[in-house]
Amino acid sequence: MSVKIKIDEGSLKMTMKSLDKKSKQINAAASEGLESVAIDILADSQATLKENKNIATGKLINSGKVKKNTDNTIDVEYNANYAKSIEYRQTAGTKVSIKALVEWIKKKGIADTYTNSGRRRARGKDFEKSALSIAFAIQKSIKAKGTKPRPFLFPAFRKYESKVINIINNAINEVI
Repeated sequence: MSVKIKIDEGSLKMTMKSLDKKSKQINAAASEGLESVAIDILADSQATLKENKNIATGKLINSGKVKKNTDNTIDVEYNANYAKSIEYRQTAGTKVSIKALVEWIKKKGIADTYTNSGRRRARGKDFEKSALSIAFAIQKSIKAKGTKPRPFLFPAFRKYESKVINIINNAINEVI
């Protein structure tokens, strides 16, 4: 006598529906814990940005946010247009905006001049000319050599990765 299991399309659909339902339950059970960890990841990545002095204008650090999606997933993201270039690097051959570089130079005070007594001089035409000159030199350097990566988000995730896995495992055990 033989033993047989027959899997037909109806059984497969029923199984997939059951798995989909369980998946949604797991997502819901893990959601609160994951949101908490996401906030920790955001805070840690922002601290790294501060430590690495990547906050000249504040645009990057202020673009970070935690977003809860309708499917109970959580995103930690930075929306500044140059966030990816900081995290991974700026490749050689890329032409960076002079306007953005001048803004960065002004915030960093790179083109400032000082009196003999150490006081910063008022910013005038010489300052603007100097800032523009420095911006062109930086642009040329980035185009030729690119920039080094200064990761901030991925290391923060790695720091909390085991906590994320534990939250998901606990949610699976709770649902199943």
